[in-house]
Amino acid sequence: MHEFREALEYYHKALEAQKELGIENMLTVSINDNIYSTLNALGEYVEALAYRKETLAIRERIGESITADMYNAAGIDCYNHQEFQHALRYFQKALEVQKQLGIETTLNASINNNIGNALWNI
Repeated sequence: MHEFREALEYYHKALEAQKELGIENMLTVSINDNIYSTLNALGEYVEALAYRKETLAIRERIGESITADMYNAAGIDCYNHQEFQHALRYFQKALEVQKQLGIETTLNASINNNIGNALWNI
């Protein structure tokens, strides 16, 4: 059996240590991702979504690349929680990344579909 609650305690300790040191780097991203995944596994989706958003915000602040998949996944999380404006923003960023890279895949179709769904609900 998984020890999600105990794992979560240690992730929070790790995140607190990073904050106390004033460090924001890929380790901070990884810790936030772990908290997100653990909260999702526990069914605590609203709190998990906050960590998903923070993970992307940290990556942006430290200049780490964010893939279209990452933005699209965040958009889907927001959409599922009826945060349609936030979802739209993430879907648009996902499409922008794809365009910047000159990539045409089925992900583009998925992202465009997601943009349509978000707009339909706004």
